[in-house]
Amino acid sequence: MTTTIKLLIIEYKKSVIRTIYLTVFAVTMLAFFVLIITLKDDNHLIGKLFLITFWLFILGMFFIKNPGSQNGYLTINKNEIVYSASEKTEIFTVSEISQIEFKYDGYSGKPKNLNVLFTSSGRDNMLKFKHNGSEKIFYILLEFNYLGLLRRVLKEFAAAGVPISVTNSWGRKIEL
Repeated sequence: MTTTIKLLIIEYKKSVIRTIYLTVFAVTMLAFFVLIITLKDDNHLIGKLFLITFWLFILGMFFIKNPGSQNGYLTINKNEIVYSASEKTEIFTVSEISQIEFKYDGYSGKPKNLNVLFTSSGRDNMLKFKHNGSEKIFYILLEFNYLGLLRRVLKEFAAAGVPISVTNSWGRKIEL
């Protein structure tokens, strides 16, 4: 039985506003750190200003646009990988793929640690493969209900003789 899975592709764009915002945040936090260490603050005014500024920066992050946007779909089965976007469609047959690497960073809604307040967006999963000597990289949005299907498709690729490498976000080899 052939397993087919259709995954949403995420395209990351450099956001100048986000870069400036994070740079100002880092410089401000460093300045407060230096002030707290060097100045004697009996009224704890610097500490209070630090906390207010920190929380305002965190609140501001909710209003800065996410640098990722949807950019088509990746349809994967044991015979081919098909990239389809509004402007083009590319078909990569398994016989022309020499290596597949998958970096797993979690599915959408997966708790990042024991604290369930921080969950994964599912957007930082990367599928990289070599097709006819050129390297193709796709960032995919992974939902929980696709995790088993993706595992099955990758096993079908391995059975077809394609070397598969699955790592986590720290670069350690894992099994899905």
